[in-house]
Amino acid sequence: MQCASGSVVIRACLVLAVVAGGCSSSTESADPMLCSQLDRDITAAIAMPGTCATAADCDTIGGQLSGTPTCNCAPYVLDCSGRPIENNAPGRTMAKMLIQRYVASGCAAMSSGCDCAPRGPMTCSADHRCVAALQSCF
Repeated sequence: MQCASGSVVIRACLVLAVVAGGCSSSTESADPMLCSQLDRDITAAIAMPGTCATAADCDTIGGQLSGTPTCNCAPYVLDCSGRPIENNAPGRTMAKMLIQRYVASGCAAMSSGCDCAPRGPMTCSADHRCVAALQSCF
């Protein structure tokens, strides 16, 4: 992907430049088959939930890669706002490892979220699952 004119495209390219280390996206070298498999593996790893008693038993996995969540389009992994997960979920550690591989393989640059505010406060629901409300940037 080459940077084109237009403020939205330039801003998106700048975000990718920070994450990928240049204005040419790493998607050109990312293997779509590997990316698809890693995506399925990450989803499978977090499919089995853990339990929580308080919000301290919760974490967020995945999310935007720009460091600070933004509404100006940024590459993400799994869910642009991050996904709540219980700290004792059986696949949490595996999912984090797979996410690192997903990012290192250039796969994250293939998806971008623009209306992607950070989730609301993390809570532990009555059924002992971690939840955090989605929010909108707009």
